[in-house]
Amino acid sequence: MVLTTRRPWLYLYGNRIGGVSVVQHELALVQKMLHEELMIRIFGYLPPVTLGKVACVCKGWRDMCTTPKLWDAACQLTWQMYGEDVNKKLVDTKYGGDWYRMWIERPRLRTDGLYISRNTYIRTGIVHWDVKNPVHLVRYFRYYRFYPDGTFVYKTSPHPPEEVFQLMRVPKNKARGARDGVYAGSYHMEGNKVHVSIVYPGKNPTEIRTRLLLRSTCPGAYNRLNIESLTSSYEERRTMYDPEEGVHVRDESRIETHRTGLNPYILVPFEEMRTTPLNLPIDQMDYFVPG
Repeated sequence: MVLTTRRPWLYLYGNRIGGVSVVQHELALVQKMLHEELMIRIFGYLPPVTLGKVACVCKGWRDMCTTPKLWDAACQLTWQMYGEDVNKKLVDTKYGGDWYRMWIERPRLRTDGLYISRNTYIRTGIVHWDVKNPVHLVRYFRYYRFYPDGTFVYKTSPHPPEEVFQLMRVPKNKARGARDGVYAGSYHMEGNKVHVSIVYPGKNPTEIRTRLLLRSTCPGAYNRLNIESLTSSYEERRTMYDPEEGVHVRDESRIETHRTGLNPYILVPFEEMRTTPLNLPIDQMDYFVPG
């Protein structure tokens, strides 16, 4: 007895298979009532994030949402620090006059949410009764909110995004520093490199300088910031004694490079602040991989 394996696809050889029929979907009522040019004009009043969501409705709306003239104002607002003439020259020379292509390909910091870095470290606890070597896993966050004019607000806090984001939504000119821990700073970009600077006021002001690498998890997202370097500099006042000059006070500049707390930042939109996994307590998520 011979056992053979059935191969039903062999019976298809030599048979001509007809093409797949295309199903014609009926247009929605709004598409029947409004002309395409009028729809594009209505889409022009939407912010870029909402426009991206509208493009997911159907193929027709996606084609209308990629109309270059819809993205002119968004690009000028996003890169306002460079000036309108510079942006127009750049879109003509580098992006073929296509504002939508410029929006997708040119690195930009997003302003529709917060860039958040979740960090953890181990802290030694206090010996108590039969606990001989207690340790605690501590969680804290770094928050950035960028503005298109080259400024930002920054906060370091142990509290999760759902408890902090309302503080970061205040206008940057109302950041109250030590009162609520929100400080204002400035930044500039060189390609996909972001250089930020912030000064903590006080008796001996401390300046924090950070170099960040802007990247995307999908084209045009720009939803990640990698920390390439983090340094702090401050003036230290020291009392010196010189046999000839006697006792005198001198200010010395000190620069310190930080090696910890450098987890990448991820962009969390404001509407997702209460649902992001970053809100999970440390017993449910001890470590977070941004991706």
